[in-house]
Amino acid sequence: MSYLDKRIIYLPKKILLDTSFLIEAVNTSSGLDILNELSREYELYITSGVLNELNRLSLRKGKVRLPARVILEWIKAKDVKVISSDCESVDRGIYDIAKSGEYIVATGDRDLREKLMKRNVRILYFKKGGKPYII
Repeated sequence: MSYLDKRIIYLPKKILLDTSFLIEAVNTSSGLDILNELSREYELYITSGVLNELNRLSLRKGKVRLPARVILEWIKAKDVKVISSDCESVDRGIYDIAKSGEYIVATGDRDLREKLMKRNVRILYFKKGGKPYII
């Protein structure tokens, strides 16, 4: 059974993943299953800023360290593509890439979601209860 609603067939086949979505996925009971399903059905991308952010989080002490390490291993295993971004802000880099309309953006960041919705970019996020939802 698919975690994703079948109505998304007409959507772009590329997903740009944000750090907040990835961390939330690891902290959700079925999150890694959802990420694995996404990797089978879509081309997955992250920005260089997201990769740098995950590397920094994996070195910190605290509750985000382990999820960041799990995600870094998952990114290597699934051969997620990295898009170079020169923006100082990770969110700005995602926004600049996503406004082309070629990507669904997976993010848990409410501010970024609102900015992207104004540009009619499709967004994937986790609703309460850990179910993915696309708007």
